[in-house]
Amino acid sequence: MAIEYGCPLELLLNSRSRINDIQRHIEQLDKEFALVIIVEHSDEFIILLRRILKWSTKEINYIRKMQILTKLTKKSILARKIELDIDSYLNLICFAVLVFTTTAPVIYIAFRTFEKLEIPIRLDVLQQEVRHIAFLKVHKAASTTIQNMLLRFGTERNLTYVIPSVNSIYPNVISLLETVTSNNIRPIPLLSTHFDILCLHVLYNRTAFGQILPNDTVYIGTLRDPFEYFISMMLYFPIMFERFNISGPRAITDFLEIKRNTMCL
Repeated sequence: MAIEYGCPLELLLNSRSRINDIQRHIEQLDKEFALVIIVEHSDEFIILLRRILKWSTKEINYIRKMQILTKLTKKSILARKIELDIDSYLNLICFAVLVFTTTAPVIYIAFRTFEKLEIPIRLDVLQQEVRHIAFLKVHKAASTTIQNMLLRFGTERNLTYVIPSVNSIYPNVISLLETVTSNNIRPIPLLSTHFDILCLHVLYNRTAFGQILPNDTVYIGTLRDPFEYFISMMLYFPIMFERFNISGPRAITDFLEIKRNTMCL
């Protein structure tokens, strides 16, 4: 994840002696990103995305509609509470699809009723939606979920995406080794004056991103608990298991218990 956020490899290899430099890099990222999504707090990031991007509730809640989230039934106390609260505040919030059970609607309503700064009418039309977005796509950190939302949003509005050059091996990857350059992306289409959305795999560099995206672009990233991220990456790229002939339900534990393996992490 650090590499994707533009942290130089030299700093990571000498992290103990360069801790101050790493801290400065993190502080700079904090200034440049409007939101960094934490995967483990998915309900909260729905709310924050809605506020930062100023999108309609429908656009944000599509994330949840297509996921099998609930272990609760419609007869549960929480499900009935959600239905009751939404019915009570239809003038404040409009959910396009109510086929899921999650705490997000309750949390969202609590935020909306607490915040009195907007006129209590449909939120969809109160603010101009953000259409210039740079999303740092990080492997195994819910990035495809967010990417799908951005692709659907932009396609419906005929927006222009940054896409890889014809030489790219994978359609969703600009580069895993460098930031955007004139060599690894296709030029701006003739009928467009600029790119609107970047949401493919590429290393972050604010200067390079700023050269191809408008000045009012909103920058969003995503992170995941490091150990959960490690497990997900190991299962997604099982080459290390195959290399050390490890298998079975204890594969992760066995891998970590081998000292020569952990020295490479």
